[in-house]
Amino acid sequence: MTVHRRTSVAATIGAAATIAVALVASASTPAVAKDVASDTAASASASRPLESCVLTGGPGGRAVQYTRCKALPGSAGVHLYWTANSRADSLSVAFDAPAGSGWAAFGWAAPGAEPLSMLSGNPARENVVVVGATDNGGTTTAAMYQLTAKASEGVQPIATSTYRNLSAVVAPDGRLVVTFLRPLSGVPEAPYIPLNGTAIGVLWAVGAPPVVNNRLRYHTARGAGDVDWASSDVEVGDVRSDEDAEGEDEDDGGSACFPAAATVTTTTRGLITMADLRVGDSVSAGGPGVPPSDVYLFTHADAGVMAPFVSLSTAGGAPPLVASAGHYVLLAGGRSIAAGAVTVGDALARSDGSAAVVTSVSRVTRRGLYNPQTLSGGLVVDGYVVSTYTTAVEPAVAAAALAPVRGVYHMGGKGVLSGVSTWLGEGWPRLAAMLPSGRDSL
Repeated sequence: MTVHRRTSVAATIGAAATIAVALVASASTPAVAKDVASDTAASASASRPLESCVLTGGPGGRAVQYTRCKALPGSAGVHLYWTANSRADSLSVAFDAPAGSGWAAFGWAAPGAEPLSMLSGNPARENVVVVGATDNGGTTTAAMYQLTAKASEGVQPIATSTYRNLSAVVAPDGRLVVTFLRPLSGVPEAPYIPLNGTAIGVLWAVGAPPVVNNRLRYHTARGAGDVDWASSDVEVGDVRSDEDAEGEDEDDGGSACFPAAATVTTTTRGLITMADLRVGDSVSAGGPGVPPSDVYLFTHADAGVMAPFVSLSTAGGAPPLVASAGHYVLLAGGRSIAAGAVTVGDALARSDGSAAVVTSVSRVTRRGLYNPQTLSGGLVVDGYVVSTYTTAVEPAVAAAALAPVRGVYHMGGKGVLSGVSTWLGEGWPRLAAMLPSGRDSL
């Protein structure tokens, strides 16, 4: 639990009964079929439409870019933001409630539970909620609760490490902002979050500021329904944030890649985008004197996904190098370093032999994830010399694991490998997770 200003856990615990009342939804209400639906269907949505998935006014006052977001329907006015990291098994979540809210709650219905019911009906998998609340003195707290009964004694905080980085603050515009980190995989306190379009039940509610003995007042609005965690109200574009989503682990795993708009230079087609690159293309693979090298495989090729990247701006007016945090880039002195470990003042190697001094490091969101593999292990992206390897797997181990694929290519299997790339794009992250990881610097 994170407490801002003064601690007032007792006030939140004492209000458990009113939280329970606020979250009760009629079990007779038909379950919604898809995405999000409110149990207050008679009212039009009071949530302001979302224009981006950037959450402002969170912990530390900074803006945070999430990869997906939704304005939850009904009169509660709650907005939901999240970023999933499959390899790290983490889901970074934030929700906010309108200015003037004294408390706000959001949680999951246990698998198999009636989506619009406060109680799961399964003592082994009770529903859980995260509550953020502000008392009369301005103390803001966040805590996790388990819902076991429609009474005060049945709604109690849980002492567990499953949910981490719980925080609640009041934003400058008065919104109550609650953030936390939880696993994607299913455990009793955190139901499994599918990212394949399958919707699961959630609960949310807001209430007025406490006025008597710091107890939460009855809810002013509530909702329940299903959320598809693979969809978003807003298509996340080229939005730069102050920092990665709160609590999000760096994505240095099997999806360490380049965006679709990144460019490479081929010997036959000239300068093309990563999205247009194909197995069999011969590309620039290093600085002066380094011969071109064939692309024999893509360990990742996803044109539509929106993903976080590190943007390395350099002096001299060249476009920045944009890469996933775990992708190795080449420094001017010849050393390889993960993009996420680069700092201002480091000098990146350019394909013309020059050194490009890094002037700023920022986080951006781009479309597409591409990780081409060349026979030499080198590549030039947007004029910068990089490796095809990542911190997901120690480079020597990765090279050995892919040796059979290179052998097939050398024997003339270009057509076969075009199909293999699609298969490996799905399987490589799983294989990478079982192999030794690489260091940030080589």
